[in-house]
Amino acid sequence: MAPKPPKQTSRPRPLLALAVIAALFGALALFIQFANRQAAQQPRLPAFVVDEAGILSSPAQRAMEADLRMLDAEGGAQIVVLTIPTLDGAPIENIAIERARRWRIGRADKNNGVLLLIAYKESRARIEVGYGLEGVLTDARARLIVENDILPALRSGDASAAARKGLDAI
Repeated sequence: MAPKPPKQTSRPRPLLALAVIAALFGALALFIQFANRQAAQQPRLPAFVVDEAGILSSPAQRAMEADLRMLDAEGGAQIVVLTIPTLDGAPIENIAIERARRWRIGRADKNNGVLLLIAYKESRARIEVGYGLEGVLTDARARLIVENDILPALRSGDASAAARKGLDAI
């Protein structure tokens, strides 16, 4: 009968433990880098008045931007005015919701964002309201603002007045 090999005792392996710890820190660093890259790719709100259609007069745009910046600085609702040239057949509701979410309008803890969207070619407008303001600016009230304040000025060809009247009514 052959002699039995001696029993091996379990010894700590410091190099293996260090390698595992280094791998975990490396994975954490990669995750942080990925998260930062994703956050950088999320478009931030470029301004409080975004005139993609090029229909707002410069003085009106500057005045609305100043008013909205002041409201935001005071901790009030975060309101954004957006003009687009056309809906290109898309529902105005979808465009409004997509932009409001992409730009993260409103404070996350209050959900107090409002987007006033004007589609110039179709003479359409929509007010998208964050959940935190729905008790104050109801869907019915938003619809009345669109119908009574925004659309008449927009149909008469004065987009700057349409945006201002809508903003004042909000």
